Amino acid sequence: MSSRLDYLFPIEVMRKLFRGKVLDGLKRAYKAGKLAFQGTAAALAAPVAFQTMIDRLYAKRWVLYAKRPFGGSDQVLTYLGQYTHRVAISSYRIAEVNDDRITIRTRDERTAQLSGDEFIRRFLLHILPKGFRKIRHFGLMASTNVPTRLLKARQLLAPSEDDQHKQEELEGAENAETWEDLLEQLVGEQARLCPRCRKAHMVRVAEIPPTSTADESGYLDSS
Repeated sequence: MSSRLDYLFPIEVMRKLFRGKVLDGLKRAYKAGKLAFQGTAAALAAPVAFQTMIDRLYAKRWVLYAKRPFGGSDQVLTYLGQYTHRVAISSYRIAEVNDDRITIRTRDERTAQLSGDEFIRRFLLHILPKGFRKIRHFGLMASTNVPTRLLKARQLLAPSEDDQHKQEELEGAENAETWEDLLEQLVGEQARLCPRCRKAHMVRVAEIPPTSTADESGYLDSS
């Protein structure tokens, strides 16, 4: 396969390959009985209807868009924020403003000059008409689900008494002054309690300088 130097694979090849892989996976899942057809799709359970659907999908020219995956939630929020909380033009792109012309920066560090009326016209194109929303809630946060399904989900996810008790233990552990206090609060073990008699408490009698093979700052003796 050959493609341009700034592309890894040609789009037409990827389009057909992706379509073939997806539809082949659907056919395998259908033969294995792993697909469930319900509601308006119940008719597709019949072999003839299912094959007709597959044939139609093969005839379609699929739209394929490949992009490097996000690295985490922060990257997702950064990406979405560019669309949900952006203005028509960033301030740094406005290079110069005078009485009759506005100079803006475009791609490749180029500039363009617009009249005041044209600049305002383009800016107003980015203002949504009345009744339109830039951000819409989906799923449990949808307006129709907030008083019903969202409330039910919160009830199901409500912490139990054990969870609350564990949370209180963790909050108390954050206030521990020494590692011995932390160990006792988290697991209920006293670090200085004699492991043999389980009554006497060990005391520090000497300091061992740290070395490359031992990180202990001292040892405990039960005598």
